[in-house]
Amino acid sequence: MLPTEPAALLTAIYSPHSLIRAGLVHLVQQHPRRVVLVGGTDLDPQEPLGPVDVVVYDLARRWGHPDELRQLVAAVPVVGVTREGRDDLTERARAAGVRHVVGEDVSAVGLVDALARVTGHRVVHRHRASHDLTPREREVLNLVGTGLTNAQIADELVLSVNSIKSHLRLAYRKINVTNRQQAVLWAVRSLGTPVPTLN
Repeated sequence: MLPTEPAALLTAIYSPHSLIRAGLVHLVQQHPRRVVLVGGTDLDPQEPLGPVDVVVYDLARRWGHPDELRQLVAAVPVVGVTREGRDDLTERARAAGVRHVVGEDVSAVGLVDALARVTGHRVVHRHRASHDLTPREREVLNLVGTGLTNAQIADELVLSVNSIKSHLRLAYRKINVTNRQQAVLWAVRSLGTPVPTLN
């Protein structure tokens, strides 16, 4: 049996600086088969983290909550991003439990490899493909994962929009998701659906 390719890592980015965020997003998006960005380009640390495998954390971020990084590290592997000449940031990160730190000059490959390293290449599959889905439900979820609307899926499968909604309602229950974004992530992770691209 041939080895299967590891599932893409669901990755969140935490940084208050738009330039740093944009750079990190650009780097991870160069490897869509290995990394899927979750929650846009920044997340509110006070909100529930949701299904995430690894976090890229800007160590220069100042939220005024000293225990925040420790709490994050307790929940999910973290890759810290430090600034040149800021050894103090690296020391604080390691003391908080961050397992790997990269510089702001990290390459795309270097960052993605760091994300894989801290997860041990073992992605936690919070959603699995075997949820007693019917073939039609799997087919609809796969099309949702490609970014199609319900109307487009209905045209593709020659079904009514109401039938598509019914299949999705049942499938959401089975795979334990509550919205379309979560369904897209589930399809990418569990069905191998190609990551949808924006035109």
